[in-house]
Amino acid sequence: MTSISKRDLEKVLEEIVPRIWQSGGVGREALREELAWRRGIRWILSTNYRDWINTPPMFYFGAEETEDGRFIVWGRFQIAEMDRDYNIYWKYPEVAGAEGDGGMGCAIYNWENGRVLWSVREAGKIVEYDPVARKKTLEINKINRPPIVGLRRPKATYELKADKQEPFAEYTGNIVVADELTGDLAIIDREGNVLYRVTPPAGSIADHPVFAHGWAEYMFVCYREHIAYFIDMTTGTVHYGLVYPWPTYVRQPIGFYMIASMSFPPLVWNGDGLIAMPPFISEACVNLTSDFTVFVTQHQTLFEVDLRSIDRFKPIPVRWPYITNRSLSANTETEIIPIPLIGFRHARIYAHSDQQATLRIYAYKPRSSEVPIEVEVDSSWNPVTYLLEEVSIPAGNTVRYIFDNPAGLIGVSVLMGSTDGTIDLWGDLQ
Repeated sequence: MTSISKRDLEKVLEEIVPRIWQSGGVGREALREELAWRRGIRWILSTNYRDWINTPPMFYFGAEETEDGRFIVWGRFQIAEMDRDYNIYWKYPEVAGAEGDGGMGCAIYNWENGRVLWSVREAGKIVEYDPVARKKTLEINKINRPPIVGLRRPKATYELKADKQEPFAEYTGNIVVADELTGDLAIIDREGNVLYRVTPPAGSIADHPVFAHGWAEYMFVCYREHIAYFIDMTTGTVHYGLVYPWPTYVRQPIGFYMIASMSFPPLVWNGDGLIAMPPFISEACVNLTSDFTVFVTQHQTLFEVDLRSIDRFKPIPVRWPYITNRSLSANTETEIIPIPLIGFRHARIYAHSDQQATLRIYAYKPRSSEVPIEVEVDSSWNPVTYLLEEVSIPAGNTVRYIFDNPAGLIGVSVLMGSTDGTIDLWGDLQ
């Protein structure tokens, strides 16, 4: 595998470090911790390389390995197959942006037929590309059901295979799509007709699916509402759920589940317990390769990281939640925002309100004492929570809540008093 040179690494860090610093999300100590994982970098693809590899897809969001050791890279305007020496074997479309803005969509490689499903997310469509024939073989831009609904922010997450989806062998070759804005989570055929829908019961707070991945009889679904569910596809019922901030992507390489989050380090999980929380944040993708390295995306740059080269394997300092200047009506409560305290030594929550309000601290009912992020859900698929403590916020003041021994998973919210007001809510985890 090609190792990155010191000069190339410094070039990328010169671009990325100022962005991290200016974001206000971390301080000096957090920055030192955040950069510690970079000793494991084996390969980088960023917009700095645009002159090296003949107009690549710029703004990179992820990669997936193919059977020959190459990988499919997806970016905002283009997808491509390349190797670690920056050789491009094909790219689609030839003119970047011709299919529209892919945003933080994804490209899923089909190991059986070699085709690639690309979710052109912001353009509201799904495209299938055949690298052998060098042509587009499918485009879906709407779901056919009354009323016909156009796709608005879709991710075509995978194509069903009979050997892995035995209860749904009749749907083999069809596509699972999750649409964050329309709320659709469905199996569709190649004409966009709905064959099977997964719909949360009335009252569920989870109604914006952002990604799904399936195997055997289960489907794992990430929702924008900080929840990820294991769904029994034979009955459509929830098996159990995970609560984690902003889950965006999940895959199951070699028996492990890898869950990306826009706000926290990714989870590496075996279904029974937490394996690790690598010391980096990957915004849109976390994919394991056959060489046991991981593809990571940060600030629209793609890294390949060898976790074995990192001596410290713990969460980086995080500022979460981060709500500023939010208006809140009288006697209403914000959503309960989950905060994983796993591995942190210090945790402080701050809340400010211009009117009398209350900071609320919740506990989640765990499904297992060994996996604090794995929670019980009620009949509406909502996590079961208990109110632990309330702290009064005098008008125009800021309160601070300190956890003596951070552990497990907690939730926080703000309840406005009898007058409309504006709140700030943030956490400092180290």
